[in-house]
Amino acid sequence: MMNAMTDQPRGDDDAGTSIRPGTPPAGQPYRQPPPPPAPSQGQQYAPRPHDTAPLPAYQQQPQQSQQQWQSGYPQQSPPPPPAPRRNRTRRGGGGLGILAAALVLGAGAGFAGAALHDETAGAGTPNGSVDADQIDTGSVDLQDLVSVQTVAKQALPTVVKIESIGTSSGSTGSGIILSEDGEILTNYHVAFEGIDGTMEVFFNDGTTAEAEIVGFDKSMDIALIKAQGVSDLPTATLGKSDDIDVGQAVVAVGSPYGLDATVTAGIISTLNRPVAVPGMDDPDKPMIYPALQTDAAINPGNSGGALVNIKGELVGVNSANKLASSGDPYSPGDLGSIGIGWAIPIHIIEPILEQLRAGEDPTHAWLGIVPGNATDAGVPQGALVKELDTGSAAEAAGVKTGDIVVAIDEWKVQEQLGLVTTALEYRPGDEVTLKVLRDGEELELKVTLGEKGDLFE
Repeated sequence: MMNAMTDQPRGDDDAGTSIRPGTPPAGQPYRQPPPPPAPSQGQQYAPRPHDTAPLPAYQQQPQQSQQQWQSGYPQQSPPPPPAPRRNRTRRGGGGLGILAAALVLGAGAGFAGAALHDETAGAGTPNGSVDADQIDTGSVDLQDLVSVQTVAKQALPTVVKIESIGTSSGSTGSGIILSEDGEILTNYHVAFEGIDGTMEVFFNDGTTAEAEIVGFDKSMDIALIKAQGVSDLPTATLGKSDDIDVGQAVVAVGSPYGLDATVTAGIISTLNRPVAVPGMDDPDKPMIYPALQTDAAINPGNSGGALVNIKGELVGVNSANKLASSGDPYSPGDLGSIGIGWAIPIHIIEPILEQLRAGEDPTHAWLGIVPGNATDAGVPQGALVKELDTGSAAEAAGVKTGDIVVAIDEWKVQEQLGLVTTALEYRPGDEVTLKVLRDGEELELKVTLGEKGDLFE
């Protein structure tokens, strides 16, 4: 479902109650228990081990003394305490587990250092200390030592809220500042209402400005707009989305449901996910792209906002997501993010931006294949070549009707849309290798990609 841009009123929180542990039953007086006797010589208190995570208040048992008295054997020492646990990671509750593991590893590194110190104490080094050159940091990624808070401080000033008002309707989305004089990157579906209407940009410092369309790519849901009468704006730093990896930490910034300056965090869930959303001009001409998929919460209104890596670099433009729905035909409204959101990778957007700045029509890499699903030919995965454009790049390379394309270079092609979107990872004129199944045999065909403007003309 596409990220529609609508505000949603915030509901009141439900009132909650908690039961205080240790309260005496009703009608019975509370009596302070007598203190334990002082320990005899040779006796010890056994400290109570801490749980890895506290229970909610209503599940807790009445608290006991932190020190348990070992009674009955005044002349004997208790058994030695168990060996300390080593390198145990403390887990937070609920949805914070991923965040703590992926993003806040500065604290994790501190615990690891403490564990190393404990294990080497008394091992021949003064006071159990460890020299810096004894610790292997070769596998440490410095990106993981930066917190979400640091990233948010860097990214928030570069992301704006956009209100696009048409003749009969309007929408709210987000945008990313690219230049000090007001160039802003957003989605075509965010700017669409403003093509024949007006657009207002709301900056992080509370100021506003009107904006005009510079250009757009309706096939890939990209638009470039220009805020008027502004200068010295903070700008986003472009990263390298083609170097990003699954599992890498990312932060999403935007205006979900019109709530500007909202930050969420998560990871990259997968790469090159084929995405198609209904076209704004014609539902039969969808907007498509090979998306970065993330579990960072993306909701309606986040469209056009920034997806940044842990260095604060822009790696994608948040564009669409999967929403939970109520299933109630009388109240079919969305229920918010379910952790499946999509962003257009910045390395795909950059050449389009250069064309829009120059006033040119955007172009895309094109194979010249009309695809179908491989299952229609009895193959579980791949794209069936249903038709070939005459004189197309694929035809010139020897592709034939009935072939099954299963990969483009290292990218697997699992279904028909994936054949078109994976080609968009490249530019016209690039050479790629198609892996093709023909009569049960796998072939490799070199293809020099062609060029096409509107992908569905």
